[in-house]
Amino acid sequence: MAEEPNQKRARLNNQPPPSNFPPPPQFDPPPPLPNNNTTTTTTNNQPNAEPQDLIPPPHVIPQGAAKVARELFIGNTPPGTSNVLLHKFLNGALRKVNLALNVPGDVITNTRVSDKFAFIQLRSEHETSNALNLSGIPFMGAFLKVSRPGKYMGPITPSVSWQELLGLPPINLNPNTHQTMSGAGTGGVGIGGDGGEKLNRELFLGNTEETMDSNAIKAFLEQNMRMVGLDMEEKWGLGGTVPLIKSCRLTGKFAFLEMRSCEEAANCLNLNGIPYENKNLALKRPSKYTGVITTHGDWDDILAKVMSGEIVVKGQGQQAAVAAIGDGGGGSVGVGVQQEENETKTNVLQLTHMVTTEDLANETEFAEILEETADEANTFGKVVKVVIPRAGEYATKIFIEFDGEESCAKAKLNLGGRTFDGNVVGATYFSVVEYEGKVKGLA
Repeated sequence: MAEEPNQKRARLNNQPPPSNFPPPPQFDPPPPLPNNNTTTTTTNNQPNAEPQDLIPPPHVIPQGAAKVARELFIGNTPPGTSNVLLHKFLNGALRKVNLALNVPGDVITNTRVSDKFAFIQLRSEHETSNALNLSGIPFMGAFLKVSRPGKYMGPITPSVSWQELLGLPPINLNPNTHQTMSGAGTGGVGIGGDGGEKLNRELFLGNTEETMDSNAIKAFLEQNMRMVGLDMEEKWGLGGTVPLIKSCRLTGKFAFLEMRSCEEAANCLNLNGIPYENKNLALKRPSKYTGVITTHGDWDDILAKVMSGEIVVKGQGQQAAVAAIGDGGGGSVGVGVQQEENETKTNVLQLTHMVTTEDLANETEFAEILEETADEANTFGKVVKVVIPRAGEYATKIFIEFDGEESCAKAKLNLGGRTFDGNVVGATYFSVVEYEGKVKGLA
C-alpha cells in the first residue's frame, strides 16, 4: 500500500506515522533500585562539579565528535515502536534508577526510530555514558540493545547490563537474533511449549487489512510453515484430521490465530514480518498470554537460513524454494532475495528501494540517512564509505564500500529483502571499477 502524503510528511518531520498496530500495552518504567544505591559511570573528570554544570546550554548544538559522544544506538526494537513511546520509556527508566543527573528536563533530547533499530541523543556526555547501563532493558516484549554508534571514536566507558544493574539473571543479546523476554536467546528458530490450553495456542496477527480473507491468510501461513519445517504434522496432525491452524478470526487491522499445539504456536512466531498482499504481517503472543516466552527469529532469519542451506524447503529445489517462499500472496513478491549463483563478489554493496528523491532533497533528512545507513552497515563489518547520489543515473541508490568482501557479503545477506517504508530493499554486489570511476566521487 502506497504511503499517504501525511505519513510521508510525518516521517520527514521525525514524527511517528499512524501505526498499523493496536495500541501497545500500558506499562510503567522499572522501579528504583533497593536503597537507591545505583552504580553509574561517567566520562567527566570533574567529580565536584554541580550537576547542571555537566549539561551544555540547550542553545549550544553539538557538532562532530561532541555530537557523536552524546548519541547511542538502540537495537532490537520491536514492531510498533514509535518515537514518542521509546522516548518516554527510556527517559523514565533513566530517572527511576538514578542514571540521570538531578536536573529537570528530558535526559533524551531526540529519538529517531527506524525499522529494527533507533538512535537517541542525550543532553550530556555524562548521561550518555550512564545510559549504556540500560542495555538489556525489557521493552514491549523484547530486550533492547544499547551501544555506542559505529562512528564513535571516544574513550570506552565501563558499563553493566540492565540485568546486572538490578541483580537479575543475565541474557544473551545476540545482535543477529530478535531477543524476546525469555532470557537467553538460542540464536535460531525456536521451538517451545508442550501444553494444550487454548491461551497457549493463540497468537496475535497484526498489520492485516479489512479486505483480506481469513481463510486465505490461514492457508498462506500453513503453507509457509510446512515449507520451512515449522509444523509438527507427525506429532499433532493425527493423520491429517487436525488442521495446523484451527481458526483465524479476522477483525479489520488485526486477527487472532488458534494453533493446534503450543509447540507449533511457538514455531509460528518465526513468520513474524512475512510479506502478504503488500503488507508485512506481525506475529506475537496476545497481551493476555502469561505462559513461557520462547525465543524466536523472524522471516528474515528464515530466509537467511534457507539461502545458507541450514533450512531445506520441503519438496523444492533451492532456487524454486526461494521463489516460492518469496511470494507474499496474490502474486505479489514480497521478499527481494538475490541468488548468488554467477555473481561476482566485491566489497561494494548497492541498495535500492530505500530512499526517494524527496527524502534526499532535505539536507537534514539526507544527513540522517547517511548516518543511519553507516551505523547499520558497521554492524556487519568496517565501512569505508557510504555514497548516496542525489542526481543522475545512480540517483536514490545507496552504495556502501566495505573494507573486504566478507563484510559486504554479510551485509548483503542481512539487508536484502528487508522492508523500508513499505518497499522491499534490493541488495546486489556492485562493480568496483564502476564504483571507483563513476560513483565514489559523487559523495
